[in-house]
Amino acid sequence: MNQGFKLKPHKGYIGSVIAEVELGYYWGTVLDVQVPVEYEADSLDDLQEEFESAVDEYLRIVNLE
Repeated sequence: MNQGFKLKPHKGYIGSVIAEVELGYYWGTVLDVQVPVEYEADSLDDLQEEFESAVDEYLRIVNLE
């Protein structure tokens, strides 16, 4: 269930947020990329960090950084 949470963009990329607040579980995907890139965490603060790590890893793999 998404309750309007948003992540800050990272290096021009935007991520989605799916929040299962009752379960303390958050996950999402990097939007507008050619391959699925997902991330998950136990808090919104951690989700931002995981999103940024996922973007950095995606850029490293596709050699855009």
